[in-house]
Amino acid sequence: MTASAEHIQDWLVTYLSTLLQVRPEEIDVTLSFEQFGLDSTTVVGMTGDLSTAVGIDLDPTLAYDFPTIEKFANAISTRAPEYFGVRAEQAT
Repeated sequence: MTASAEHIQDWLVTYLSTLLQVRPEEIDVTLSFEQFGLDSTTVVGMTGDLSTAVGIDLDPTLAYDFPTIEKFANAISTRAPEYFGVRAEQAT
């Protein structure tokens, strides 16, 4: 996992732990979004919020192609490595 994928994964874990009202340690990044009980409206909203957080447009259906936190974070980071490389350095 790259630093940028880790940053995105951390954001997603925090988002879901807040949404589901559980501790971040309870979020398994290898489970599907469906297994967390998220419906399509929630997943699209999550993608939109992530898009705003990272400052790039993300296809709202991307989470369906990469249905776990781990896969989703890796897919996003590989789609815009130049952006996330710079962003990850600024965040540290």
